Amino acid sequence: MDTSVTENNNSSSVTAKLKSLLSLSFTCIKGFLSEEKEMVKVLDNLAQEIKTVETDEEVEKIRTQYRRLILQLDEIEERKKSENDPAKAKKDYGSLEKEHDSLSLHLQLIQTFAEGTRHLCDSQDLRRDELKEVEANTFQYSEEKVKGLIAHLKSFFLGKVNEIEVATKERAELKNIIKVLSGTVATFSSENDSFGVHLKDYAEKISQTDNLDDLVKFKGELLNDTKKLVEKSEQFRSKVSSSEENLKKADLRIKALEEEVERVKKESAIDPLTKVYNRGYFDRKMSETVDYFTRYETDSVLVMLDIDFFKKFNDNYGHQVGDKVLQIVASLIKKNTRKTDFLFRYGGEEFSVILTNSNIKDGKEIAEIFRIGVKEHEFKYQGKPVSITMSLGLTLFKKGDSPEKVIERADKALYQAKEKGRDRVEVMY
Repeated sequence: MDTSVTENNNSSSVTAKLKSLLSLSFTCIKGFLSEEKEMVKVLDNLAQEIKTVETDEEVEKIRTQYRRLILQLDEIEERKKSENDPAKAKKDYGSLEKEHDSLSLHLQLIQTFAEGTRHLCDSQDLRRDELKEVEANTFQYSEEKVKGLIAHLKSFFLGKVNEIEVATKERAELKNIIKVLSGTVATFSSENDSFGVHLKDYAEKISQTDNLDDLVKFKGELLNDTKKLVEKSEQFRSKVSSSEENLKKADLRIKALEEEVERVKKESAIDPLTKVYNRGYFDRKMSETVDYFTRYETDSVLVMLDIDFFKKFNDNYGHQVGDKVLQIVASLIKKNTRKTDFLFRYGGEEFSVILTNSNIKDGKEIAEIFRIGVKEHEFKYQGKPVSITMSLGLTLFKKGDSPEKVIERADKALYQAKEKGRDRVEVMY
C-alpha cells in the first residue's frame, strides 16, 4: 500500500514567527530614527519585503540587512556621543524625562520591553532584578550596567529563536516516526480496506502540521484504529496481534537501549569535579562545529577562559579550596550560557565555551558577562573575602578552519589578555 505523501510547501511556523519578530522590531526601532530619513526609508522597504517572503532563507536575508542597519545606527550614536558635551552625556535620565516628552515615551517603551522580557525569563535569571528596576524607572544607567544588560538581553533573545528552531526539528523527527509506524501497519491491511484510506488521511495530516499536540493526537488515533482492525478482521488477527506485540517489545527494548546509551554518553562527556562537559567532548564538538560551519556558514565563536593566578589558591589554601573555586566558577559561567551553547573544562583552571549562532560582537559581549559575573561574585575563605578574576580570549570560526586553527587563535587572544594585565577580554581575528 502506498502511503507516501508530498511535504507541504507552505512556510513553516518558524518562518511565520521570525517574520512577526522582525516586523515588531521594525516598528519599535523606527521611533528612534526620526532624524535619519535615509535609514527610515531602508527600514520601510524591509517592512514591505517581509510581508511577501515565504521561506526561512528569505527571512534570513532580510534579517541580515536589518543587522547592518542596526550597526549603522550604532555608529551614528557613537559619533553623536563623541561630538556632544561629556557633561551633558552624563545627565540624569530621571530629569531628562521631565524635560522631554519624546524621551518619556522612549522610556515607557523600554519599561514595557523590560516587563515582557522579565515574564519570559526563568525565575533564576541573574538579570531579573535589573529588569524590575527598568520597569520601575529606578535603573542606574551606568555604562557598565547598561552594556551588561544589553549583552544579556541579546543572548536571551538569540536563545529564544534557537529554541524555536530546535522545537521544529523535534516535530519533524516525530512526523518521521509516525510515518514509519503508518507504513508498518499498512502491510497488514488489504488494498480495499477502509483502514488503508484512514492511513492515507493520517499521513497527509502529519505532513501538513508542525503542532506537537496534533501529532501526539494523530498517533493515538492511529493506534486506536489499529486495535479496531485487529478486532474486526479474523483473517489477520493472529498476524497483526503478534506483530503489534513484537512492536511493543521492540519499542521497549529500543527505549531502554536509548536511555542507557544517553546515560553512558553523558557520563563519559562530563567532568566529575565541575559537572560541565570535559576535554574529550570538547574535541568532538569542535569537529562538529567546524563541519557545520563549512556546510552552512553559520557564525559561531570559541571562547577560552582562564582563572587568574589560580596556583595561589592551591598553594595558600590547599587543593580542596582550589577545587571549590573551580566548581563555583564553572557554575557562574554556566548560568550565563544559553541552551544552545556548550561549556567545557578544557584542563586545570582553564575553561572553554562554544557560542553557536553568534558573531564576534555578540561573542565579546557574552564573554564580558562571563568576566563580570566571576569578578562580582563574593568569594570567601574562613569569612574573609577573596578576589577572583578571569582572562578571556575569543575568535570566530572562519572558512577553511580546522579545530586546531580555531583553538590556536583563541589561545593567542587569551595570552594577550594575560599580557595586558589579566581580568579582560581580547579578540583574535
